[in-house]
Amino acid sequence: MAHDLITSLRDLVPQRRLSTQSALRLAEQQARLLLRRSGVTEPPIREEIICALPRIEVGHGPTGQSAAASQWSAGRWLILLNERDSRGRRRWSLAHEIKHILDHPLEQVLYPGRMGRDLAERSCEYFAACLLMPAPWLRRIWASGVRDIPLLARRFGVTRAAMYLRLLQLGLIDPTSHHLAREV
Repeated sequence: MAHDLITSLRDLVPQRRLSTQSALRLAEQQARLLLRRSGVTEPPIREEIICALPRIEVGHGPTGQSAAASQWSAGRWLILLNERDSRGRRRWSLAHEIKHILDHPLEQVLYPGRMGRDLAERSCEYFAACLLMPAPWLRRIWASGVRDIPLLARRFGVTRAAMYLRLLQLGLIDPTSHHLAREV
């Protein structure tokens, strides 16, 4: 089943260059499918849904200045997460690297050229946000009255900065809300 899941996630990818809008839409579709097929219905997302995927091995160690790195080696993907990062940051990095792995077979087609690299990174960041902080879940909790960024970050298992950015993405907070920006 897990192999079928990777195939299903990759099957969503069109074999053409992506616009920014289509790249972000694809990232969200893949995150939703991964959550749905994994049976996850509430935060926080357990790392095991990624670690249990076939031919994925996750380790922690020194990564220099990078938050994470992924590499195909000996018939599997090795994801190395920076051991010095917080748990929330490592979770974000893991989700980000999985998107790179999903895109790998068609990366040069999807994101060609130097400008394409920026879009690839943006897509990975958006995938991580959609996977770890799904819009429907965050909107529901926000609507219930939970508006404290540190509390939301703990509930979703992400950093305060990641939560702040996701709230901005979803239009739940105004970027000029100085009191919120200080909490990050």
